[in-house]
Amino acid sequence: SFGPNASPRYYAGVTLSKKMPSFNHIVFHQGRLWGSSPSGRYIYASASDDIFSFSYEDMTNKFAWRMPTDAVGRVTGFSSYNDELVVFKEDAMGVITGYGPKNYQMNTLSGIGCIAPKSCQVTSKGVIFLAYDGFYIYNGSYPKMFSHSLNRKYTDAVSGFDGRKYYTSVTDREGNREVLVYDTLYGLWHREDEFMPKGYFRFRDGFYVCDSNTLYKLGTDQSNVLWSMTLAQRGDLDLKGINEIWLRCEIDEGAEFTVYTDIGKGGWRKHATFTEADGVTVYRVPVRFINSNNYRVKITGRGKVVIYALELIASEGGRRHKERL
Repeated sequence: SFGPNASPRYYAGVTLSKKMPSFNHIVFHQGRLWGSSPSGRYIYASASDDIFSFSYEDMTNKFAWRMPTDAVGRVTGFSSYNDELVVFKEDAMGVITGYGPKNYQMNTLSGIGCIAPKSCQVTSKGVIFLAYDGFYIYNGSYPKMFSHSLNRKYTDAVSGFDGRKYYTSVTDREGNREVLVYDTLYGLWHREDEFMPKGYFRFRDGFYVCDSNTLYKLGTDQSNVLWSMTLAQRGDLDLKGINEIWLRCEIDEGAEFTVYTDIGKGGWRKHATFTEADGVTVYRVPVRFINSNNYRVKITGRGKVVIYALELIASEGGRRHKERL
């Protein structure tokens, strides 16, 4: 944070320094340095010609700016989003609009805020942040939660954005930690491996993650990335048998995927492997009819494969029905 003795200047043996407010969060927005007071009571904006100037004279002449916040509590983060500055507290968020101290104004939204300052990231879809009940995205309208499918509440998050994917190292209410990735292109969440980065950042054309003492650059080559997904039975508990599995997929050049089934009586059974790369294609997987009270489908692959739809054709006592996933 900035202290009161910052920016010393020297004149003929006499030391002069500008007195500045102390800030707990800062951000650069519209050519000004913005900061929040430790108490959360005020938001400051520097003069445009000197980002370290917060003097009373500049504020009186409308070169710099200070505004009280409406919501109770400390500021937990800033995000500069287009022409707006988003100010977060734990239970509220404010949006500052305008182009100078003469017309700055802040609209406050209560009930939704950010609890993890390092979760705030500006993405191609909007500002993503962690609130008490999940991850939200703000794109200029009312913020919307998009993490329902995770079915878990988190208390902390450290995040980064590589231009397409939102990476976040999270901690849940029981203290368990994991890495989640949200693909903004397809709107899908993924759980990553057990490596727990402590920070993320972009530099030039690279995206980097770091732990306690090591820095890693994430590559862009996805051709050798191995992945797996498992689908469990849904619906009633009657005896069923799978006849066919239909998938609508898009496979990148050099990628592949394999389909397995399991009825709990001997492990996974392999059915087919697909490697064709011809745009979005429908693949049919014939499965020999076996009655069971439960079944699972597993798909493993290498490289980039996008699954748009999966349909199970199952039989039950002379009836046939489809289950769309």
